Amino acid sequence: MKRIYLSVPHMGGREEAYVHEAFASNWLSTVGPNLEAFEKEFEAPQRKVSPTDAEVRAFYDGNKAALSRPVRARVAVVQYAAPAGDAAARSTARARAEAALTRLLASKDPYAFGRVASAESQEPRSRLTNGELPFLGRDEIAERLGAEVAAAAFEAPVGAVAPRVVESAKGFHVVKVLAREEGYEPAFEEVKEMIRTRLAAERRSAAYERFLKALRESAAVKLDEKAIEALEVD
Repeated sequence: MKRIYLSVPHMGGREEAYVHEAFASNWLSTVGPNLEAFEKEFEAPQRKVSPTDAEVRAFYDGNKAALSRPVRARVAVVQYAAPAGDAAARSTARARAEAALTRLLASKDPYAFGRVASAESQEPRSRLTNGELPFLGRDEIAERLGAEVAAAAFEAPVGAVAPRVVESAKGFHVVKVLAREEGYEPAFEEVKEMIRTRLAAERRSAAYERFLKALRESAAVKLDEKAIEALEVD
């Protein structure tokens, strides 16, 4: 079995002193006074330089979409899938969707939609939840089910089944609007301190990475790739 040398066998006085200190203080872990002192020394100058109001404002102005919440709808769907180019399959799917819509519009049972979705829907993810989807924005609904379904989600009254079968490239859909919520764009004053904290954290993280990179480069650590590849591990 080959021996793997992880470092040179020499220990200078400084390293030896640190090892003795670690044993004496019982700090044989990834924390301890030396590490705490290092982190304090590194963090101190970083904390003195807080992001300016102009920087915070610039982030707010450039990221309003990410900070905001769009208008969203929560819908339930019964999907009858049919490929866009298969006329026979689409005809059958449309007929099934029309029949289901007729039954649901006539029903007074509040659980009827969920039962139909669970038994007949061919949308695999929502079928497991009685056809119900979480709150989604218009673009999210369009991506998942088609732009036509997204339009119905924001046109039909809340609590009602859309009066017409919705056709999309994926097939035919019976749609029920469960809820809608308005969009929200926070005012600058509401989020400025959150943004300041985020920018400061990102700045510290970047500085820390630069610091570690400089340490690695100054240490001139080299790996013998050929020797590593030649190792035999039992």
